[in-house]
Amino acid sequence: GDHFTWRSVEPEQSFEMANIWEKLKSEQRKELCSVHKEKVKLFCKTDNQPMCVVCQSSKSHQSHELLPLEEATEEFKEELRSLLKPVQDKKKECDAVRNDYKRTLSHIQDQGVKTEKQIKAEFEKLHRFLREEERIVLKDLKLEKEEKCREMKERIEEITKEISSLSVTVQDIEQELREQDSIKFLTVNSPITLDSNTAHPDLLLSEDLSTVSCHGKQQQLPRNPERFVRSVQVLALEGFTSGKHSWEVEVGNQTEWAVGVVNESINRKEAFSLIPGNGYWSVKLRDGNKNRTGDTSSKRSEPGVNMKKIRVCLDYEGGKVSFYNSENKTHIYTFTGTFTEKLYPFFSSSLMDGSKNTDLLTICPRRVTIQEDEGFVPIFKQNSYKEAPKIPKHH
Repeated sequence: GDHFTWRSVEPEQSFEMANIWEKLKSEQRKELCSVHKEKVKLFCKTDNQPMCVVCQSSKSHQSHELLPLEEATEEFKEELRSLLKPVQDKKKECDAVRNDYKRTLSHIQDQGVKTEKQIKAEFEKLHRFLREEERIVLKDLKLEKEEKCREMKERIEEITKEISSLSVTVQDIEQELREQDSIKFLTVNSPITLDSNTAHPDLLLSEDLSTVSCHGKQQQLPRNPERFVRSVQVLALEGFTSGKHSWEVEVGNQTEWAVGVVNESINRKEAFSLIPGNGYWSVKLRDGNKNRTGDTSSKRSEPGVNMKKIRVCLDYEGGKVSFYNSENKTHIYTFTGTFTEKLYPFFSSSLMDGSKNTDLLTICPRRVTIQEDEGFVPIFKQNSYKEAPKIPKHH
């Protein structure tokens, strides 16, 4: 009949065969049937159970396939032997895989240790680099801080000295104010700076925009709307629409010059006579021998050619522009009228396009003066009042 083969047994069935084999061995040891107490000599393949000859005749085993116990035992052994080889092969395969896993695990562990050491070494290098960079940066910062602190301390010391000097000046001014009796009005020199955007190309301005001279050779400058093209003039940056203002101009040994105020709307591209009808209120020297006001409708003042310094006083609301000789404190001329637009101080060291006059025309530093009637008296001697220091910007 059909034989039960272990080759087709799945892993779950192989465990069942092993259990049957255990039963056979157990019954062989006992040698007696547990039911009939007879010697076990047969094996029922249908029920997978050992039995005695009495069990053979029982209804429960009729038509079952029976084998002698020794034959069944040998058959089971043969089946187990055929099952052993693939199991052993499988075990070897599993052992090989396990060994590969162990080697991989060992490699991973070794690589982990090695990589950890490398990472620690690299970070230690980075830390050393950062510590060195920190040291250098902090050192530079310390030096910069010390330098800036030293510089600021010097500036504070300079400012402190200026404040001390100005405090003395303030006290002197206050004392003079208490002592003055016949003061008509007090004027303070207005801060005047030359506007380089308006300067005729023949004119050269100093770096601090306080001095102008004429070299008779045109510079290549932008032809912007504000610039004078034919009149050799330059305006101040500051214009006035109200108040009282004054400033002093040192003309030195120049043979040609003009100073005064001009309407903002003056045509910068044409040349005009310097008269009020054209928007100019000025005094000038021409040909080295004559001072003229340029006012053809009123009296002229001819104070001589030795003026070195001119003072200009503007009273906008009062409609007056007055000129004084600062050297001998004498009045030159006063224009009167009504001003309707912004006025700008103007300066010229040459009255003709293309002429040359290299002597300097200089705007004098600020100072306080008292004006009385048609004259003026400085409260302090020249240079006794210092200009307030410029506070440097912090970068």
